[in-house]
Amino acid sequence: MEEGLMAAVVAALTSVITVFLSNKYKPKVEKEIQIQKVEIENSYEQFREIKKSLSQHKVHLINAAVSLKKRLKNLAKNYSKDLHSVNQDYLNINNYYFQSTVYRVLRLYAWIKVLEDRLIYLDTTLAVATPEDLYFIKYIKAIWSTLQETSLVSELDSEAKIEDDLIFRDTLDEMTMWMIEDGRVLSFSEFKSRLGENIDKVRRLCEFVEGVSPEEGRLRWDRLYCQRLLLTSFINSYGYDFQHDNRKAIIGYLDQMKKMEALTMLPNFIKYLDSYKLSAESNIKVLLKEMKGYVPKGSNEEME
Repeated sequence: MEEGLMAAVVAALTSVITVFLSNKYKPKVEKEIQIQKVEIENSYEQFREIKKSLSQHKVHLINAAVSLKKRLKNLAKNYSKDLHSVNQDYLNINNYYFQSTVYRVLRLYAWIKVLEDRLIYLDTTLAVATPEDLYFIKYIKAIWSTLQETSLVSELDSEAKIEDDLIFRDTLDEMTMWMIEDGRVLSFSEFKSRLGENIDKVRRLCEFVEGVSPEEGRLRWDRLYCQRLLLTSFINSYGYDFQHDNRKAIIGYLDQMKKMEALTMLPNFIKYLDSYKLSAESNIKVLLKEMKGYVPKGSNEEME
């Protein structure tokens, strides 16, 4: 009887305490739940917007990357023909090879700018973003910075020459902005028709491209070749299978670099990829494995 009474008392006390605690903490609990709900909904909405932005611009970026990679491949084969040497006559319509090379660089960078402007208000570090999406974003950031990154020429060139072998970020921003109109990038025909009025904005790129050669004793050729290797991995990761380069092709590029004595920047380029946290990406891992066999002897990277 006492046991039954005790059980009833315990049950009654439990009920009272539960009601008391519920009344006391219910508002706080409900508030926390509401906060978490809003955070989850916000994260999902941002994730959805990130996916939407990437899907809308992926094809444009891949096509622009393929176009530039093909031109860099062609340039490596034909640089001695001096088709890209125009004696600063940048507006001459007969200089197709030179103008189209400049355009292909600008086209890729302009599409990157379009995408980055779409992503600027979104948190691309969200845990809900897929690794594939995050690597895509890392790739385009690394591609964007390849022409301007000073660390690629660190300890390889004198301070006096650094400016000749890169394009500073502000300059790069300015030269790509005029290529964008209503969220799209100008066609080659539009580029040619408007080049005259915008020549001062792209003059630095024109100077960078004109006459570039592995025989000039500068590092802009090496920089473009590093860009080509990065584009190859990017396309292998996100392009169509018929756009991919296999391991044999990558080794062929590196053999070509070695023959041209354009490997000077390679140790810094390996560190550069790691600085963008790309080293674990599948196609970058393949590239790194092959590149390390070509690092010049005596460099810090070669000894690691």
